[in-house]
Amino acid sequence: MKISIITPVKNLENYISETIESVINQRGDFDLEYIIIDGGSSDATLEICKKYERQIEKSERTIFCNSIMLKVISEPDNGMYEALAKGLQLSTGDIISYINGDDFYMPNAFSCVSEIFSKFVQVKWLMGNIICYNIDGHIVFYYIPWQYNSNLIIKGFYNGKQLPVIQQESSFWRRECNNVIDYNILTSYKIAGDYFLWHSFASKNYKLYVVDSPFGGIRRRKGQLSENKKNYFFEFNMIKSKSNLLDKLTFYLYYLVELIIHVRLKQKFSKNRIRYKPKGWQVQ
Repeated sequence: MKISIITPVKNLENYISETIESVINQRGDFDLEYIIIDGGSSDATLEICKKYERQIEKSERTIFCNSIMLKVISEPDNGMYEALAKGLQLSTGDIISYINGDDFYMPNAFSCVSEIFSKFVQVKWLMGNIICYNIDGHIVFYYIPWQYNSNLIIKGFYNGKQLPVIQQESSFWRRECNNVIDYNILTSYKIAGDYFLWHSFASKNYKLYVVDSPFGGIRRRKGQLSENKKNYFFEFNMIKSKSNLLDKLTFYLYYLVELIIHVRLKQKFSKNRIRYKPKGWQVQ
């Protein structure tokens, strides 16, 4: 099985090495395709990326999976989602994910994801538990969500204020999900393109499965795009579909479960969850 990872990046020389290392040091029985799309960095970001590209091409690094293909493209773009769209259209993997140039994956995340997708053909889209890092890469927030309702995804309730976000850094999907993405629309967004992807997947009845394992997280730091909540929710609200009374009642039920039910009960009594049991990973 081949895993394709895309990293859109621009001027992140202080963080990009940690991001790349978290990808190319993954261990397991899979092939890895890593596509880095640099938006014309003016600092040392491109030089750092090219260094890793040369190391992989010349077999100067020990790799821990079946094979690695690392490709770096650098050209001006109109934002990270134009870069992401390029990478998604170039990708050839069976499994797709993307990670920004200041975030990183947890060790052995890809082997877990590969095993689950190989074992459960009904799983098209999954997400691990929610993680946030501080500027030094320390895990400072960890959250285990209950379950994700496709209709509530479409209606915009998973926004971090009402229900837990869908964490992009921890999300992986099968290649077939790319077929529902309108890349022209994706490139028009500057900050909320991740939600456009989730809205597209959920609208085509792809269920989001929650895996009881951490895969990746977001680094909270000054100056990042996601700091601008006003602009993010302006785009977010343009994407979401209009909700009705039944949607709002369903939201309140999910909200109460997230708020008051113990995490062990949420894990036990949930749908579309993948848990590790004595016989290995199981869907419940």
